[in-house]
Amino acid sequence: MKKYLLAIIAILLVAPIFAQEGQLDEKFTDYVIDTERRTVFMNAMNLDENDSKIFWTIYDEFEAELSKLRAESVENIREFVKDYHTLTNEQADKITKKSLELQKKRTALRSKYYVKMSKSLGAITASRFVEIDDIITMAIRLNVADQLPLVGDK
Repeated sequence: MKKYLLAIIAILLVAPIFAQEGQLDEKFTDYVIDTERRTVFMNAMNLDENDSKIFWTIYDEFEAELSKLRAESVENIREFVKDYHTLTNEQADKITKKSLELQKKRTALRSKYYVKMSKSLGAITASRFVEIDDIITMAIRLNVADQLPLVGDK
């Protein structure tokens, strides 16, 4: 997996865009992230031609659902960034609950697609998919978190 860190780093270079409203078109940002994620998966999954066709069909479904969650997450981050200097308890509660809800949805989505992949490609391939997705997700989350103030900072 270490040899794929460069591709993950490329994703991280795009992640700060989330915290900088108006810098680039959001669709372009999504395209770049999707492309880089796809590249990491392409290089890391080690699939033969037949399994590759099955994997990419399932992956495309996963990515379509994931992009909706990503849009919700970006909106929640924007809400926080917009108000963090004057954040009230009610706003902090709303933003945090939304973040936790999105994390649950992300886990449920991963579980759903683990089951799909496991049935079609076997548990090892499905587990590898979950592991790679988790690594990419953690790297992006850490990078975005590094760009944001902590709740309560003025």
